Amino acid sequence: RRPPRSTQGVSSAASDLYKIQGPTPTETSLPPYPAPNLLNPSDGQAISYIEQTVSLQWTSIVNLRENEVYLVTVQDVTSNRPKRIEDSTISTRYIINVDMKPAEAAPHVFKWSVVTARQTGFSSDGRPLYQPAGAASEERIFTWTGIGVLPTESFSGELNR
Repeated sequence: RRPPRSTQGVSSAASDLYKIQGPTPTETSLPPYPAPNLLNPSDGQAISYIEQTVSLQWTSIVNLRENEVYLVTVQDVTSNRPKRIEDSTISTRYIINVDMKPAEAAPHVFKWSVVTARQTGFSSDGRPLYQPAGAASEERIFTWTGIGVLPTESFSGELNR
């Protein structure tokens, strides 16, 4: 066995050779998640005018971490006025409420998709900011028909004069 080397009398540059340098701590990024598998509604499904909501469902990818969510995007591609939802949930189900339902009795085409995301901070107005944490799902479409009654302004005048 050799005795340990002494660094006494060795220049500082040479003594640095004998110092053990550890790894520099770096933030390890997690591997990207696979795309969520969309379940319902099926691609091209027609939603009845009777329905007041539409339930979107997909499979769970993983147990979400504290700062992770599913980002859901829904868009009415038939509407003259852009109607779009971008929302987050920790569930594998999202309910589109009646506010998105078309007013006219003609079917509207909606497209939707889901991606797992991680919160990266907050916007200046306090809303959470997210970055995708994996692949986006396929994009599916469904149609939803209104009942043919356009919203009207409320009447506040006297009925009997």
